[in-house]
Amino acid sequence: MHLDFMTPEVWNGLVIGVILIGAAFAVLRLLRDWNRHQLRQRQSDRWFSDNRSDARPQDDGKPRL
Repeated sequence: MHLDFMTPEVWNGLVIGVILIGAAFAVLRLLRDWNRHQLRQRQSDRWFSDNRSDARPQDDGKPRL
């Protein structure tokens, strides 16, 4: 196999390209995880505000869904 085209400039370009692609995937993963965390935080805040003892009417013995 002839790798005459694999000059140091081409090799450096490939390495930099792989690093940039990996960094882009890492940023996407971090953003996805952060958005998922924010969504869970909003849902738990909503659940806590809906289930506050002073915001809930008197308990009538029926199970809450």
